[in-house]
Amino acid sequence: MRGSRPQRVNRLNWEINNRAKWGADVARRSPHAAKQPLSDADIESRRGQLQQLARSSLAWRAFTYLMGCFACQTFGVAVGVFLLTRGAPHPSNVC
Repeated sequence: MRGSRPQRVNRLNWEINNRAKWGADVARRSPHAAKQPLSDADIESRRGQLQQLARSSLAWRAFTYLMGCFACQTFGVAVGVFLLTRGAPHPSNVC
């Protein structure tokens, strides 16, 4: 399945909900298009793909948010500089 991530997610959702293979004509409910039904194994396979996309997209969205947030970048750089100059405390010295 090709396309952008949101497009793939939308198509997988459509296939799971309609229990049919996605096609532009089928999605438009064209009278000339025949639905190709999906088996239960195909549905479960698509659910697995959808869950994998959802897991990876959450991490990617968090990463892109943090990289685009100047305050987050500043905090990260400050923590990095602190750890490089002062060093991380040993766990036995923390309390």
